Amino acid sequence: ADAVSDDVHNEGSEEGDLQLKPPSEENELVASENATGTDTIPHEENEAPEDLSDTSDAGWDTDLEIEEEKDEYDPTGCKDYFNTCNVLGIIPVSSFVKTLREGKTEVMLRHHGLGPKGAKAIAIALTTNTVVSYLDISDNGLEGAGGIAIATMLKDNNYIVHLVRRLGNY
Repeated sequence: ADAVSDDVHNEGSEEGDLQLKPPSEENELVASENATGTDTIPHEENEAPEDLSDTSDAGWDTDLEIEEEKDEYDPTGCKDYFNTCNVLGIIPVSSFVKTLREGKTEVMLRHHGLGPKGAKAIAIALTTNTVVSYLDISDNGLEGAGGIAIATMLKDNNYIVHLVRRLGNY
């Protein structure tokens, strides 16, 4: 057995050759424990066997842990109006905002000089509004783009049943 041991543990072995350690008392002790069925994997003297009984989710990622902040729904459309005015670079019409916040059903915006951009901002605000049923945007110079914005809004908003759009002074 000594001759075989010396041949197997040759220090000058080529790369890729297996090198086996001679049997030690420690490995023999583990092997004797294996015979009794108490341990199946040989391990070093101070190494504890891996504990697989941990069932916590601490090491796992899940989408359930992430709570996204959701914007509160604004039934008036004021938030959308302010955001659109900011993006378009126009000043919000205070009487329009006041009408929306008070929950009035009639929006009277005669002679406010809205123009196409103002009409677009109002249209975006009224798209989700469920309170306004009457809209008067007479004499505001809406042009084609403003008219298209209002028409697009009316396709989505079923609550506005009366639209007044007159041209010129009266």
